[in-house]
Amino acid sequence: ELIKLNFELDGTFPAHAADPLDPKNNEPVQEAVKKHGADVGLSLDGDGDRIFFIDEKGEVVPPSMITALVARELLREHPGEKILFDIRYIMTNKKITEESGGVPVVTKVGHAYITEKMNEGGGIFAGESSSHYFFKSTGNAEGPLLVILHVLKAMTEQAKTLSQLVSEVKRSQESGEMNFRVKNGKEIIEKLKELHADGEITELDGVAVNYPDWRFSLRMSNTEPLLRLNVEEEVEGYQGRHEKLIDLIKEHAV
Repeated sequence: ELIKLNFELDGTFPAHAADPLDPKNNEPVQEAVKKHGADVGLSLDGDGDRIFFIDEKGEVVPPSMITALVARELLREHPGEKILFDIRYIMTNKKITEESGGVPVVTKVGHAYITEKMNEGGGIFAGESSSHYFFKSTGNAEGPLLVILHVLKAMTEQAKTLSQLVSEVKRSQESGEMNFRVKNGKEIIEKLKELHADGEITELDGVAVNYPDWRFSLRMSNTEPLLRLNVEEEVEGYQGRHEKLIDLIKEHAV
């Protein structure tokens, strides 16, 4: 049974902007899920290539968890395949891919980079933290409808709620992306790299620093004059390390 929200096309967007990355724009779907006792809510952007999932409790599911869930389902039928995901959040997807017999591949942030990587080196599936999802079966193009079908298939065959499936694949706690409008973004990146020289440093896209139980990614936006911070930690022993990083960024910002 499909309960429709804002299905009348209107380019003035009278309800809210068509951007599911803004948490406020998902609130009507969250409320509708709880009101109707729905099994899942779907929130898409204006052109339908990004999709966010809301579980039966009305909670927004982080896109990286959907990537992990779909990757696990695909690898059951296609073991040994590559799964691609961007540098912002990798802990859950890396572990689930490896546990499921797949090969994890980390990419730069952005549609062009992730599809280029798929075209070059293969990969059965790719997921971005911005909720874009790509499939080999669609010619490495975005496939939001396929994501919906894989999620519904897993819920149906395993007789589990979406929140139960997410709890099974969740290996990390994510901060959510934090943006800083600064004039010296590159200098801040260099400073934080210097202050975390004891970690495993990757400069694929900005800088990412990895420790055994936590990591962070700090990079300049590809489209806006913003410095973007993403932090993730193991669920067990979570310490909210993003707060210290925020203080460091503000301390060195101009």
